Amino acid sequence: MLLFYCDNITSRIEYISRFLISEIGCFEFKMTCDKSEYQAFKGPSVNYSNHPFEKKEIHIRPSALLFEDSLVTVTPRVEKKEKEIEFRLPGTLAGQWVHDIFAAAFYLVSRYEEYLPYAPGKYNSFEANASVSYRNEILEIPLVNVWADALKKQILDIFPSVPLSSKKFSSVMSIDIDQAYAFQYRGVKRNLLSFFKNLLSLNFKFLAAQTATILFGRKDPYDTYEFLRKIQQESGLQFIYFINLGKYSEFDKNLDPRNRAMKRLVDELKEHASVGIHPSYFSNEEPEKFKSEINSLTELLGKTVTKSRQHYLKIKMPETYRNLLSNGITEDYSMGYATHPGFRAGTCTPFNWFDLLKNEETSLKIYPITFMEGNFGEDLGYSPGQAWNAMKESIDRVKKHEGYFLCIWHNHTVNERFFWKEWKNIFEQTIGKIKNLS
Repeated sequence: MLLFYCDNITSRIEYISRFLISEIGCFEFKMTCDKSEYQAFKGPSVNYSNHPFEKKEIHIRPSALLFEDSLVTVTPRVEKKEKEIEFRLPGTLAGQWVHDIFAAAFYLVSRYEEYLPYAPGKYNSFEANASVSYRNEILEIPLVNVWADALKKQILDIFPSVPLSSKKFSSVMSIDIDQAYAFQYRGVKRNLLSFFKNLLSLNFKFLAAQTATILFGRKDPYDTYEFLRKIQQESGLQFIYFINLGKYSEFDKNLDPRNRAMKRLVDELKEHASVGIHPSYFSNEEPEKFKSEINSLTELLGKTVTKSRQHYLKIKMPETYRNLLSNGITEDYSMGYATHPGFRAGTCTPFNWFDLLKNEETSLKIYPITFMEGNFGEDLGYSPGQAWNAMKESIDRVKKHEGYFLCIWHNHTVNERFFWKEWKNIFEQTIGKIKNLS
């Protein structure tokens, strides 16, 4: 067992020390603020205070951040050194800035900066370019895991006999269904509007595909579910589908949940994969819409909905996550950016959401995203080859830390047509690499 000492055990310290030491580091540990108990302890010890003890220990000088019970406006001073990246925050002593990995990790994992004032981006939410990680070009590094693994090594160097639990790389492939079908089952009105829109914009590829599908019975371009089911069965990997059931709008274009084709699709998906809700674009600001969509998916599934991913990865702290909790959601898969790959919370390990305004840990489990295929193809303008090279590097980073790999694909990006013509092969390569690592 490892003994962790601090002068005052706060909810923030308890939360982040457990995450770094136990959940990532795999140590059994206990916390104490009793100096006599700590001094008498002969085993592995971490001293989180300004005063070192005369014993073998890991000594970390604390930031003031974990002793606060409210928000303060603070931005870490990021220092890139040859072998490490430091986040310096105000210490508990006046004028002191310290590299405290517990406070730095808490700043990232709690999404502290998203509670502070910021200019909303393209999707009226906090975006990558507003984050301290993006501005310092370290967004694609799971810094929290880097710091936790460095601490683990330091502990084992001093206390080599300390027992550890095991941890291994895990993964899930997630598929967002923003639009189940490109043309089929959408009704005459929507197809006519789509036809004339594509005609006016001279989008002849879509016009040809629409004509072939509607008039000549060719398979709908977005109907890739047979392929996805087959590759899931062959790989043995876990899949989750997130379905948008919002009312038709500029951002939400799926079938009505009462549509027979939608009911049939959900019935097929739930037989071999998990199914979660993909809340509509405006449900973030209108909780009643989210409740209605949850009820629709519950009716289609015939069971409680517990998994969610925000459309366009829109998160507003703390309202979005409180709304999920109040509607029975226990797992969220939105922790990433819609425009850039990388680790929004600085980690590739799932964690419980910490509500900063209530200053307490919640039961909502957050699964961090490594990348979304659209980050590379649409936002960064990568070719399929360039995207695959970047994806491999991201996967290897997660594997290095024995983390949790989560990526986002869409049913329409594996269809070998239109913009995504060559991306089905990239998806298959991703599956193959993950299978070999698992």
